[in-house]
Amino acid sequence: MKEIKAFVRPNKVNAIVHHLKDAGFENLTISMAEGTGKFQDENAFVSANMDVP
Repeated sequence: MKEIKAFVRPNKVNAIVHHLKDAGFENLTISMAEGTGKFQDENAFVSANMDVP
């Protein structure tokens, strides 16, 4: 068994899933993730749970 991890843009997920299923990969785990990107938006912020004393 092999494991492949990939970070994919949300608008590309459906196409990639269909291609993987067509290639014979039936078992997939998909999770939502949030990243910082390049901070192109001035209103962007990093969401983190940090206890600051």
